[in-house]
Amino acid sequence: MVRSVARDLGRRELRLARPVPPREPGPDLERQLDTQRAATRAIEAFATLTPRQREAVDGVDRLGMSVAEVAAAMGVAPGTVRVLVHQGRKALRAHLLDIEEVVDGL
Repeated sequence: MVRSVARDLGRRELRLARPVPPREPGPDLERQLDTQRAATRAIEAFATLTPRQREAVDGVDRLGMSVAEVAAAMGVAPGTVRVLVHQGRKALRAHLLDIEEVVDGL
């Protein structure tokens, strides 16, 4: 059940992350575009994780579940969830830092 709820929420986020049509430039528009770009980068980074890492990171970080709750839902030991969350966060950090370095270099 947790998996299906997490997948539904993930799909919803992808729908919500669709590009906003251009408007007159201004500080509010720039802020909105920056927020939109950041959300898109986060979704792209999340998609690079393995399915197990995604499920563990999503349950602990986004849904606020405890490690024990995620472990029970996934059918694995709590230590496994801790490792998956650590690996997932590390991969997300690396992916997002690589993107920022490319953007800063332009």
